[in-house]
Amino acid sequence: MYKRIKRIILLICGWGFVIAGIISIFLPFLQGVAFIITGLVLLGYARHVKMLLKNGKRNSEKIYSHAQKKVLIFFKQARVLDIILGCVFFGLGIAGIIIHFQQGVEQDLFWLSNHWALINGIAFLSGSSFIFSSVTVLGIIPELFWVVDFLFLLFTGHQLFGITNYWFAPEYSIVLKILNLQHIINPLAALYGVKRFGFHHKAWIGGIGYGIFIWLIGLLIIGRVYNVNCAWKNCILFLPIPDLVWQIAWPFVAIGLILVMCRILGKGSRKKKK
Repeated sequence: MYKRIKRIILLICGWGFVIAGIISIFLPFLQGVAFIITGLVLLGYARHVKMLLKNGKRNSEKIYSHAQKKVLIFFKQARVLDIILGCVFFGLGIAGIIIHFQQGVEQDLFWLSNHWALINGIAFLSGSSFIFSSVTVLGIIPELFWVVDFLFLLFTGHQLFGITNYWFAPEYSIVLKILNLQHIINPLAALYGVKRFGFHHKAWIGGIGYGIFIWLIGLLIIGRVYNVNCAWKNCILFLPIPDLVWQIAWPFVAIGLILVMCRILGKGSRKKKK
């Protein structure tokens, strides 16, 4: 049992590093080759574990047959697509962490959008409806504002909410611009995850808990200068809300939006079951 689980973990990690390496090839300052080599080493070791299982077959045909059936059942239940998506998003999340440190903006990792890919990767690999549902009810509405503002500014040249002005600034790194397109990809992946694994009725607990956590991180640790997750001041330029009022209102507004999304997604889930 231990060897079987170990091999599965090695396969997941190995393919994760290989995919991250392939992504890194397009980012010249990352060591993509190192990622790929690490992944291949892990995959090679996984093959060694598989050989140990095969040697066990000679000693006990029944034990090996049972283990083989369990592995097949695991892959059938988890499905190959979930594992592939999990590795892709997990690799993207790791690449994002490295890029932010390379660019000297590691504090931006605490923005939900900048580590959402990592959450998606974990959720796909674990098949967790709770993780998918929690992050979706927390982040889907803010991300919708970002996407609408981005597309409006992209096609009209005029700002709508002003929350994506930074993306169009000439001094903003092209690598970070590419990485910021996660704002579009991650919510879609999370919605697919909710559809794939179902909506969890306790998503409000995860959404509120994690929302309060990143709000406190932005407010108490990161500081006013970076305004991570808009914890210190309003990010929508045309709303003249005093900073203190915004800081107090932020968690209550977030909780309200989370409960609204829980109601919408929960109602949709119940209709689907009927």
